[in-house]
Amino acid sequence: MEQPSFRWDYAQYEGRTAHSLAPSRFTLAFLLTFSVILMAVVGATTLAKHFGPPVAFADIFAAEAGIVPGQHIDLATLAELGYSCRIDTLPSPSDLIERCEREVQAAAIHAINALIYDGVVLHLDFVLRHGELSIGDLILLWGTPEVRATGRWVSFNWPKRHITGSIWSEDGQFSYSQFVLYVSFGL
Repeated sequence: MEQPSFRWDYAQYEGRTAHSLAPSRFTLAFLLTFSVILMAVVGATTLAKHFGPPVAFADIFAAEAGIVPGQHIDLATLAELGYSCRIDTLPSPSDLIERCEREVQAAAIHAINALIYDGVVLHLDFVLRHGELSIGDLILLWGTPEVRATGRWVSFNWPKRHITGSIWSEDGQFSYSQFVLYVSFGL
């Protein structure tokens, strides 16, 4: 009986094939890192779903959404909403402008003023209580404003939204954590 002859090239080929199937250290490190990151993402997603959606900042101006600059409004409707209006005939009697105001008791808003010309709302101004609303809070609602400082007065503007506001800076320095005094919606 003859035994099959041993072939070196066949054995070397088999050895290389078995050796090339073993993962390298780099591949093992990559897979370990990938699995740790995947577990962290899945864990964070699961926790976020468990605790519910984040609480959004409440838009305190939404309560006045029925009065919008550019909108035609009847003075009787404003009276029903608690506004008291007076006619301002300046600069001339032909320029009839109604100035309507309302005090708000239980909110961050101290007073609301509406300027109405020929039945159309020109401005809706909010006088805010001190310490209730910062510029950072408004950024959460409307994005980053254009900011201008003039002495101690700092004004901010969202031109695409037609919103302006102002703060008073005691030390002449500006910070997004400073409290807003006044916000105006206009045409």
